[in-house]
Amino acid sequence: MTKLGISDELLETLKEDVEKYKNPTDFVWVVALLAVGVAAVLAIAFGSMDSSSWVYNLLCFVAFATIVAGLIVLLVNKKSYRYKGSRSKVTHYGVFCENGNDNKLLNAFNNGDWKTVFDIATDIETGLRLDVLVSKDRKYCVCRPMRYVPFDFQPMADLRRLDEKEAAAVVEGLEKLDK
Repeated sequence: MTKLGISDELLETLKEDVEKYKNPTDFVWVVALLAVGVAAVLAIAFGSMDSSSWVYNLLCFVAFATIVAGLIVLLVNKKSYRYKGSRSKVTHYGVFCENGNDNKLLNAFNNGDWKTVFDIATDIETGLRLDVLVSKDRKYCVCRPMRYVPFDFQPMADLRRLDEKEAAAVVEGLEKLDK
């Protein structure tokens, strides 16, 4: 099992249920880092210290490091995805299955036989996988089987939204694979 990013194509398919967002608490770190950097710059500019003193050099280092770190966090801040219904974070997992089990995976998927799906799962990344998107509160779960066709994975079936019972079985299988 591997955590995957949600592609724009998949996000477009799920636009009724899933939305992209940035976690506001991440910006608290940016503001804090920039505030420390600005405070250090002000201390350098308005302080009466010799430019060769260790305090001056330390303040220069702190100003530079915190401002650069704040800008990097701001620019690299990753987007998260959440289920619109409960505002719970959605994670995309790829459950790789043993090659040659295409029909077995497709039949198990169509029949809701999740035990079989996780029986053919493997730790090795293969050309056959089950994509699972599940919300943290487990109120939203969709999946679909995928097959690698050079140069990308292509769906073998349409996305299937699972009810709570099926979602619980899939999450249980994911937890077993994670151990």
